[in-house]
Amino acid sequence: MTIYWRPSGPIPASFWPRTPVPTAMPSARSSPWPKYSTNLAARPTSSSPTPYPPPTALCRTSAGSTTPSANDVDPTGTTPAILLECDSIIRTGLLGLEGRTLINIDHHASGRPFASVNWIDEHACAVAAMVYHIAVAANVEITPSMASCLYAGILSDTGTFTYSSTTADTFAMAHHLAACGANPSRIARDIYLSNPASKIRLLGIALSNLQCDDDLAWTWVTSEDMDRIGAIAEDCEGVVNYLISIAGVQSAVFLREVANADQFRLSIRSKGETDVARIAERFGGGGHRNASGCTLDGPLPVALERILTQLRTGL
Repeated sequence: MTIYWRPSGPIPASFWPRTPVPTAMPSARSSPWPKYSTNLAARPTSSSPTPYPPPTALCRTSAGSTTPSANDVDPTGTTPAILLECDSIIRTGLLGLEGRTLINIDHHASGRPFASVNWIDEHACAVAAMVYHIAVAANVEITPSMASCLYAGILSDTGTFTYSSTTADTFAMAHHLAACGANPSRIARDIYLSNPASKIRLLGIALSNLQCDDDLAWTWVTSEDMDRIGAIAEDCEGVVNYLISIAGVQSAVFLREVANADQFRLSIRSKGETDVARIAERFGGGGHRNASGCTLDGPLPVALERILTQLRTGL
């Protein structure tokens, strides 16, 4: 049976056993919450060499396979899996999830109730904020390692606290997480000031392709471009933000060619009235009102014509 709840407004305080963000922010030493009552072998500790693990450390691959599988962690297939910010099993890129009990936590307006339990709150500033609320409701002691992960998620998902979803509650959570041991300057440096050279070279190519028409901006990179400079898909993160930052531009799109697929992955942004989530949904994608993504078939001129037509009409 599926439990699916999409609130029409912010989560009422009565939903939580206690107020999500304490009025008086406790320090990490004086946390009001008791320790875990269960034995979590994988629980991170403050003695970890880094506050949060690199993405490549979060999963392993099956022997002889390049695709990560949940069965590498639990061969029995009986352990429930919690999926964050995914609109389907396919989105996870993981094998071995079929038949498991799935818990879906998402904050995208286009979120889909595909799991056994679905918590979708499009008013939440970040999924990390939703996880934070769960931790508080469960009386979890937030360790420095946990605080770092949650702070990093909130920082990035709010566009460094610039998106419209950022509220006083967002800063209250950030305050509390810093008090619990998150290091804001280190986290910001690790996320935004530790780019590989390939990312900067790719940005140069994208900006050299920049096109503007009235309040619309767009650019692209090809798979050939990426191969030439040794760039990977992750290097494309954030390119579209340079376009939407242009004065007078209200909508922007960045297209990345998918190698050997004749397809383009689109990152779409807006800062006006255009609901880019609705536009992305027309092409099988989704996201937020001002930030979304989808995939279109090529070639490039065809993909550009399709998305630019939608952005120009604001549909």
